[in-house]
Amino acid sequence: MHNLQDWMVIPTNDRHVKELSQNKLELEQYFKVCVDCWESIEKCYNKKQTYQLAQQQNIPIPKTFFPQSIEDLQDIEIPFPCIIKPAVMHLLYEKTKKKVIVCNNKEDLIRGYIWVQSIIPKDDIIVQEIIPGDSEQQYSACFFFDRTKPYVSLLAKRKRQIPPDFGKATTFAETVHEPHVIMDQAILLLKCIHYWGLCEVEFKKDTRDNEYKLLEVNPRTWKWHSIANRSGSPFLISIYNSIYFNEPITKNDWEKAYWRDLITDVLVNIKTQGLVKSFNSINNYESGIEDSVFDRSDVMPFLFELLYLPIIALKR
Repeated sequence: MHNLQDWMVIPTNDRHVKELSQNKLELEQYFKVCVDCWESIEKCYNKKQTYQLAQQQNIPIPKTFFPQSIEDLQDIEIPFPCIIKPAVMHLLYEKTKKKVIVCNNKEDLIRGYIWVQSIIPKDDIIVQEIIPGDSEQQYSACFFFDRTKPYVSLLAKRKRQIPPDFGKATTFAETVHEPHVIMDQAILLLKCIHYWGLCEVEFKKDTRDNEYKLLEVNPRTWKWHSIANRSGSPFLISIYNSIYFNEPITKNDWEKAYWRDLITDVLVNIKTQGLVKSFNSINNYESGIEDSVFDRSDVMPFLFELLYLPIIALKR
């Protein structure tokens, strides 16, 4: 009806990743599915599997436990506050609008575990230490990866997010070229998974020991992937060329670039820096920034976003 035969399908959230990956063989009769097979994807989709693989490869992770009962919680040696989080993020978030449950003491931990166990399977529950520090210490290694090597890559610092502690979304990101160890660790993990496709591998620097610790792997595009327009990183055209012509573009260097979700980043800036500093921050990057929606040559999408902002806020 719509003549979509052989169109590319690229997932933008975790649920879509699972549905496309698990049904890849059937869907490929009709579409070009830009997702790896479930055997590889599940190792990223399920954080328990991701962390276990990371430990096998000596990639640092936060102190992490996989309790099977309340009794297991009694023996956990973990600094408070800590968090309870799901192995599969969207299963908890869709029902509670919470990414994690913060526990300030053992009583909170037990109470939180009982509550989370009533929402998701106990096998999917993770207890993890909180790495101190703000989002200035958060990094993402981004790739179009081909089993053993990256075709396209960049490294970025996710400087601001909303909410600031356990962010639901990045509001400001900038490309960086250091530290190399993050890229090395990310590539090692993806090679171990034998991963193919687009992905974002998240790390946070632990200032207590100066190690960069793995947080998660997102086997899909990330919210701020359009930073590639400024950094000169051809993620989408490379995967397009690979799928249709078997001629991917290889580019593993990148320019200095910034990305911003203007409305939410202004709110985060005002909350953390005040109105004057927030205004100055907006103007600092005017000539070299990729905005998520705002564009002087076409302001209509931005105006519609303003109109829909109350609905977006309620849904989040």
